[in-house]
Amino acid sequence: MSPGVREWLPPGAIDCAAVRRLAADAVGAWSPKWFARAEARPVAFAARPGAAGCCAPGWRVGHAVGTALSASETLGLAGLALGAEPERLVLSETDRDVIGRLAESMADDLAVAIEFALGLDPDAAAAAAPAADPFHGGGGLQFGVAGPGDRMLLQVAIPAASLVRFRKGAIPSAARRGAPLARMDRAFEATPVRVAAGLGKADLPLGALASLAAGDVIIFDRAIGDGALLSLGSPGRPFARGAIMPGDAAISLLLSSQ
Repeated sequence: MSPGVREWLPPGAIDCAAVRRLAADAVGAWSPKWFARAEARPVAFAARPGAAGCCAPGWRVGHAVGTALSASETLGLAGLALGAEPERLVLSETDRDVIGRLAESMADDLAVAIEFALGLDPDAAAAAAPAADPFHGGGGLQFGVAGPGDRMLLQVAIPAASLVRFRKGAIPSAARRGAPLARMDRAFEATPVRVAAGLGKADLPLGALASLAAGDVIIFDRAIGDGALLSLGSPGRPFARGAIMPGDAAISLLLSSQ
């Protein structure tokens, strides 16, 4: 993500209600796929600056969303899915490898679910690649996934670049398109404009205004002989003064000063 985008992106665009809601929906749909008698939920949302390192080690990043598992979180996540407590067992290296692979598969599945929820079109078959810090250079949103007893199961990272794509995708296409630019040479052509002529102002109560009839007299704040003040469009700041001139079938204005 370019430095200009990082400077423009406000903190509220990183950690916003829409992203939190979609993340919660994704975790809510992911949880029953892996846990028969438990429920997971997202907790501790925090916007991360690009310059600061992440507190979670061992980030795994696929396309748009990263995940991280500590050793204890790996055992807790896999144990919750298996309905067991691996911490209480004597595990061989093979056991730990199998448990680690299961936990990583669960974390990758959650990352894909969040990417789909954000409309980022991830490739579910792509293998996650290790990354030291998914927030490096751009920041992003980090949150944890907790299980029963508020036990932390894993960490999730959504880089700011992915959030920018999500926020841009949420803007209606008509609002993004805008009007096409006119040709530069047309800036020197004659352009019709609407000019308003103000003879004066008068303050009237609503009751008096409603009771006006033909032949009533309204007293302005300036004399008619002083001419009219000309402004562009709706009455605003005058740019010229026009003298009122009688015509054959109408009244005309003669520009007298600017």
